[in-house]
Amino acid sequence: MTSPFRSLAGPASRRRARSVVERSTFVIVELRGERFALPVELVERVVRMPAGLRHVRVADQDLALIETGSLLGLAPAAGKAAPTRTLIVRDRSHWWALEVDAVIEVCAVETATITPCPADASGTRRGARVATFERPGQTIVVLDLLRLLPDVAS
Repeated sequence: MTSPFRSLAGPASRRRARSVVERSTFVIVELRGERFALPVELVERVVRMPAGLRHVRVADQDLALIETGSLLGLAPAAGKAAPTRTLIVRDRSHWWALEVDAVIEVCAVETATITPCPADASGTRRGARVATFERPGQTIVVLDLLRLLPDVAS
């Protein structure tokens, strides 16, 4: 007598034998003509901000808008309108409101295709820019928000 489970054992073991592809998920944003990737786990929501408003209320806290481009040392784009999107970012009990020009997409990237930024002579990475990956026609820079934001945490 044959076991009714025997016929399932072969296909099931073949499925388990397939290699697992690790992926990292990012929110891709545009800021002053460049594209950056932020870990999706830290982004709570995206808010459209009216012109001139410099604070947003989230979780019973008033958050001042952070000029993300200035933190990254990016020159203001000539003739470009003020940022219209704000990312509400959270790490444990800290909240931040980051200005960005546009939210492009949320995408999953194979971790093997992400290239760490080279270290400088002292062995440190270039600030919050920790890695890059390619999307069709563009290089996306991965930001470590926790390296970028600790000085502005309230």
